[in-house]
Order: sequence, then C-alpha cells, then structure tokens
Amino acid sequence: MMICLPEECFHVVANILFEGTKLRAYTKGVENNLRKVELDSIQDYIKESDNLVSLHDQIRECDRILSQMETLLSGFQLHISLSLCNDHFPFNGALYYSMSCTTNGILLRSRVS
Repeated sequence: MMICLPEECFHVVANILFEGTKLRAYTKGVENNLRKVELDSIQDYIKESDNLVSLHDQIRECDRILSQMETLLSGFQLHISLSLCNDHFPFNGALYYSMSCTTNGILLRSRVS
C-alpha cells in the first residue's frame, strides 16, 4: 500500500480506477495498515516505557541539582557583592558612610560627621 501526499492523491485514485481496484478494498487496506502501524507504535512505547521512566527520573534529578546550584550561586553573588562593597567604600573618619549593598548595586549615602 502506498500513502500519498495531497497533490499525489489524484494520481493514486486515477491509478486505482484505471487498474479496476475497488475503492472499498483499497480503503480497507489503508485502514488495516494504519491499525498495524498504531499497534506497532503502542508496542514500541510499551517496550521503551522503562527507559522513559528512567529518563523522567534523570530529568527531575537534574532539575533538583540545577535548583541547588542556582541557590548556591545566588548566595555566592551576594557574598561577592557585599565583599566588593566593603572593599570600595571603607569607613572614613571625616565622613560617615551609610550604604546599602545589594546584588543589584550599591546605594551610598554620605553625611559629614
């Protein structure tokens, strides 16, 4: 049995009519082929189900690890930001620095003591 693209269907139907093949028999053949392909696909899915479960578990584990890494790196980013803040704006006796160090930047307010 041959499966055709829409533009090829005209030629397939013309060939069927020319050869005298009955349309019902052809349709039945196509339906049987589709049914066989469907059953084969289901069997393939069943055979691979253990692998799919394993893959799903691996993806969840990777997601968990990446979430932990994100938390760790966010903490590291904050630590670096605070460290840079303290290195670049040390306390000066003449000025009192009131600063807020965040991961988004440094807010510095000064006033004379």
